[in-house]
Amino acid sequence: MKKYISAITIFLFGAYLLKLAFTNGLQLYINMNNIWYTMLTGIVCCLIGVVGIFVIFKEKSQYEKPGKWKLPSVFLSIPLLAALIFGLLFPARPIVYNANNFVPIKPQPYDPNKDVNDQVIARLLRFDTENYTFAEWYLTESLSPDYHYQNGKPVDLTGQIFTVDPANHSFYFGRLYITCCVIDARPFAFPVHYLTLQGQNSPYQPNEWVRVQGSFFIDTIKGTKELVITPFSIQVVSEPKEPYVN
Repeated sequence: MKKYISAITIFLFGAYLLKLAFTNGLQLYINMNNIWYTMLTGIVCCLIGVVGIFVIFKEKSQYEKPGKWKLPSVFLSIPLLAALIFGLLFPARPIVYNANNFVPIKPQPYDPNKDVNDQVIARLLRFDTENYTFAEWYLTESLSPDYHYQNGKPVDLTGQIFTVDPANHSFYFGRLYITCCVIDARPFAFPVHYLTLQGQNSPYQPNEWVRVQGSFFIDTIKGTKELVITPFSIQVVSEPKEPYVN
């Protein structure tokens, strides 16, 4: 059996990638633009694994020569093999936010010499902001870093709660931004001030998904200007099909 471990491992790796692709699990780990390349990698790995198993089976006598297989290489494959089997058995899970592991995104001021799609700019300069996504608000922050444009604009956003501050009746919520894969995931978030009775525990929990409808206003927090959302409605919702911003 040990002669087949490498080929089986390659095949299961490809099968795992394809399973994630067909169950929409890949978008939990990589940028959406890289999904097709990853699917192609999965197909290639499956083909290599099948061919490898076939070759070993057909040329079994050749692989039975003393010294052809080294036990350490087989032992190194076993943990990966076990991980792949568990990956195939269990569904993919989204990232659990931890403030110690993520550095918040701060948009860079817009460079007027940089080419930007005219349609994007036209939409960002409209007054109808209820349908803006987190990605579009991210771009407006680079276009209007003094928050003059955003102040007073209505918002309707669905995001993940990152941190909760019960003492100040507020929480930060937003989306994780993925440039390549989960290793570079970073949060883009806004503080939300909610109403609750004095001394009552926060009704919201970290990593919970909520839809917030309200409007922006500028507040000074620890001596720094920040965009804060004043909500008129906060609803706990299910995690969206595409949870991250790419």
